[in-house]
Amino acid sequence: KTGGYKVQPEEVEAALAGLSRCGQVVVTSLASDYWGEVIVAATENAKDGWEAEGRGRIASLSKHKHPRAWIALEALPRNPQGKVSRKEVAKMIAARYSLADGPHPSLVERDR
Repeated sequence: KTGGYKVQPEEVEAALAGLSRCGQVVVTSLASDYWGEVIVAATENAKDGWEAEGRGRIASLSKHKHPRAWIALEALPRNPQGKVSRKEVAKMIAARYSLADGPHPSLVERDR
């Protein structure tokens, strides 16, 4: 839930499927005191412009379904069957970024 609305990550992923400037896109969420959860889109093998292409694809979705952050990772964590784990993606993002919560949330990269 984000802002009181239920969001199915599969619906957002379907809209983002087949982007030409990146690999597979996974939609997950991070806990937020303000929103409940903040929607995040993560991908691997990202090229410049992948985020803009993704924003164009989701333009027809309701605003509450739009990711608040777009993250490019080196690789998405997969189980032995090759399926990406949304929970593991969320853990990777939380380890690398901190959430600047509020009406306009953003992710801030942690010092490494």
